[in-house]
Amino acid sequence: MEWTGRKENTAVYLLTFVGAQLNDTGYYRCTLTTQSVIGRTVRVEITGSECSPQIHTERNTKYNESVGESLAIQCPVSFCSKELPVVSWCKFVGETCESLSAGPGRLMEWTGRKENTAVYLLTFVGAQLNDTGYYRCTLTTQSVNTVGRTVMVKITGHKERTTAQLPSTTHTRGGCSGVEGSTRLGYWVILLRILIVIGASSLLFYCLGTITANRRFSKTLRRENVTGINASKTPPISAVEPPLDIGSLHTPGPASANEITYNNITAEETCSSVEDSNDKEQNQTA
Repeated sequence: MEWTGRKENTAVYLLTFVGAQLNDTGYYRCTLTTQSVIGRTVRVEITGSECSPQIHTERNTKYNESVGESLAIQCPVSFCSKELPVVSWCKFVGETCESLSAGPGRLMEWTGRKENTAVYLLTFVGAQLNDTGYYRCTLTTQSVNTVGRTVMVKITGHKERTTAQLPSTTHTRGGCSGVEGSTRLGYWVILLRILIVIGASSLLFYCLGTITANRRFSKTLRRENVTGINASKTPPISAVEPPLDIGSLHTPGPASANEITYNNITAEETCSSVEDSNDKEQNQTA
């Protein structure tokens, strides 16, 4: 909006549409506010096809890849002309997005073109860690520049390649013989380790049991040896007291007045033998 054509008491106040679009079609009116004067209504009609260049990058787009791998990030655009528009890529360094160009390890090309759409690719050939960062594409036309959303690229360390550790195999019809063979080999290795652990545990328990039995046997022998030594030091029974003559002892009951036992001979037998000896002596004397 601007003034133009000013003379002594007249001027023109302009409303200019730069790059008019279909949605600019409508009714317009100007008003002089100092004196509350309202002008007549005018109609503006924009003809032609409705088309505006756009970038269709999705919000919060992220790319993850490993070092040494190829990575292509996309800038899908729609345009109105028959020719492809001018699209460029830039990388943020701090708050400034620095323009990128094709070069060693970096390609830029169009792909997937249809009637009014195409995809502009930025390809990293053998991505490196320093390729990590934020990128943005821009579409440039004669009337306007369209800026796409920022995308994130993250390059991580080396990818672990398990196929390099597998033995080389011949691909069969199924294409999975090498994988199946390596899986079976892994199962056999695990089973062998389990058997080794079980065998070692059994041997350990057997050795512990043998050592325990030997210790018990040694303790038993020591006890028997100590008992034999003490028995040999005990003096014989004859040295302590003489043997008991069972025949010389008689345990009588209550002794009667006419019977006294001594060495298994009663008093009556003694007296009778003495009288017989006296009678024999008297007869001899006579």
